[in-house]
Amino acid sequence: MRDKFEKERTLSLEELKTEVFGKHWQDESWHEVLRLIVGMIEPKLAGEIIDYLRNQSGEAEKFINVFLAADCLSEVRNRSVIVSTATQLLNQLKGLTQYDLHYYYEPSSMREFILVREIRIQAVAAIATTWHDSPDTLPWLKQKAQSDDDSTVRQAAVQELAKGWKDDPNTLPILKQKARSDRHHDVRHAAVQELAKGWKNDPDTLPWLKQKAKSDDQWDVRYAAVKELAKGWKNDPDTLPILKQKAQSDNDEAVRRAAVQELAKGWKDDPDTLPILKQKAQSDDDWRVRLAAVEELAKGWKDEPWLFELLRDRALNDPFVREKDWQNNPRQLALHIIIKQYPNHPQTLPLLRDRAENDPDEKVRGFAQNKLAQFEKQKSDI
Repeated sequence: MRDKFEKERTLSLEELKTEVFGKHWQDESWHEVLRLIVGMIEPKLAGEIIDYLRNQSGEAEKFINVFLAADCLSEVRNRSVIVSTATQLLNQLKGLTQYDLHYYYEPSSMREFILVREIRIQAVAAIATTWHDSPDTLPWLKQKAQSDDDSTVRQAAVQELAKGWKDDPNTLPILKQKARSDRHHDVRHAAVQELAKGWKNDPDTLPWLKQKAKSDDQWDVRYAAVKELAKGWKNDPDTLPILKQKAQSDNDEAVRRAAVQELAKGWKDDPDTLPILKQKAQSDDDWRVRLAAVEELAKGWKDEPWLFELLRDRALNDPFVREKDWQNNPRQLALHIIIKQYPNHPQTLPLLRDRAENDPDEKVRGFAQNKLAQFEKQKSDI
């Protein structure tokens, strides 16, 4: 294709734009080929193709044309020839970090929220990658991380700083400040993750993480610190005691739940793990922690003779009261596990009949009635 364009001249610039780039920019499987073409032709002509791409109407395609134009710019051998094109593309991407839909949508509308978030994150990443060596990029990213109004942009900037500017003396202090005091939990969480991942060997990281797990005011920072300690410092003598303490007495359900899951995953054979999980399954104040504990017990101790009776007790006696339609009732989970793991147990069918008739949660009764009908059908088929 390059020969057709540059040597044989059987393909004009206009044809290259419309017949090659115009027909294929929406197809991601073509993107690598299109990038290679841009990298092989003269910079001035490459600039014209980049202008062509970025000026396409790409909103319906999540601005894939603009992000492809940025990828193509990365392939240009001498960008100084197309400074105007590069500047216009940069400004276009900066505009996309503030992108929003042209119509009102509820903040709880996940489809719209995810779409907007995805475009903003991709725009920050494209700037950080394509203009990595520009003196203006680092100050711009620092400003975005520290003071952009949008939490998505702050989070993306934090992640790009950690990825591309780890050695800058301001990056670590910015991440610590974001973990400590950003006003949005997603940003705080991301900062803790990046610190644990990128500065694992820094002597200050482990003590900092331990302190955050034990006593940070923000639940999400404690949550992230617990997860990172379990993942990266399993053999540190303080990790297991911290997890036990968090599982038993942290005042936030998400932190207790994370600790329960990490204990079951990484410390199944510790003599305290099973008693903690049983206690959490039976008497934690929050249904989400009880649910997680029941799930982990069924997964990790499925061959134990006492498990059926524990699950039966939970199916009958968990105190869950439904407040929202989306909530998962631990009684239903316990019943589901019994049906799956103990279909032939003599007490399974009587339990199913009891729950179909007597469970106070309409959803559990419906679930049990449906499963009961399946049991009866199987019986009649035999």
